[in-house]
Amino acid sequence: MRIIILSVLLLSMTFYQAQIITDINFEIDSNIVVVNYRVKECPTKKYYNVQLAASTNKGVYTPKYMMGDFQQIDCFGLKTIRWNNIFDSIQFSETDKIRVELEEVNRVPIIFNRELKYDKIVDVDKNSYNTIKIGNQIWMAENLKTTRFKNGDRLNQFLENNLWQDSDKPTWVHYNFDTTYNRSYGKLYNWLAITDKRGLCPSGWRVPKIGDWQQLVKYVGKVSPGGLLKEVGTSKWKIPNAYSSNFYGFTATPSGFIDSENNFVKLGEQASWWSVSVYLNDYVSTSHLTYSEDKFEIKATPNSIGLPVRCIKE
Repeated sequence: MRIIILSVLLLSMTFYQAQIITDINFEIDSNIVVVNYRVKECPTKKYYNVQLAASTNKGVYTPKYMMGDFQQIDCFGLKTIRWNNIFDSIQFSETDKIRVELEEVNRVPIIFNRELKYDKIVDVDKNSYNTIKIGNQIWMAENLKTTRFKNGDRLNQFLENNLWQDSDKPTWVHYNFDTTYNRSYGKLYNWLAITDKRGLCPSGWRVPKIGDWQQLVKYVGKVSPGGLLKEVGTSKWKIPNAYSSNFYGFTATPSGFIDSENNFVKLGEQASWWSVSVYLNDYVSTSHLTYSEDKFEIKATPNSIGLPVRCIKE
């Protein structure tokens, strides 16, 4: 594990940087401290936990009211941390410093809402999930990862060189056949897996009906429902990840999907989930969030594609 520390001296515009960090600048605007920097010269799929700290004459202080890429960033592109320091009651002098710490990690964890209390459940494969109560409902706060039904029977694993639409068994696949996506995005399942009577979700849980999704949105409200449900930051969501706050702890991640022509699409751009509710003929009612808007949309989707699953407690 490697820790890289960047210290920026406020006001004097003097700073020190490690080789992996470049293009550093900051500004203070109406008590918002904005720190911009780039992470460079590192292999793909390498990630860092990021933490901001302020060094004052009273010691080192870790801010709470931050927005932007303050956790789990990838290596490339401009990174931004916004800190509303007025809420933390910190006043800077000319000798104070802001410090950015990058701690190398092997994968990108899910960024839950640390202000909320989550419970835990375990599926038949021994995968552990955070769960969250939102109104009168209890939801998984992560996408399903199981390879077996609740009775222990195995689903079919979709392999390369096959055709998704030819899957005639309950089937799962990792996005782009890449197992590293499992932690953050879970698996994609076909319609036969969703509707199988053996039950895809853990005991006491089920795949939601479209009415369950509608009840969730009604509770969250009409103002920025998507933003209130999306994981914060752009470690997974494409910029700008509009209005994301994860206020209710649902922690939606943009897992994309596999279409009926074997294309893996929309990773980083769209979060979508199955319901068991048939819309018409071969179309199903499904739920969607996008990186560019704060809407929560329910659409009619062909049942020939592969989508993630969020289970709801019975």
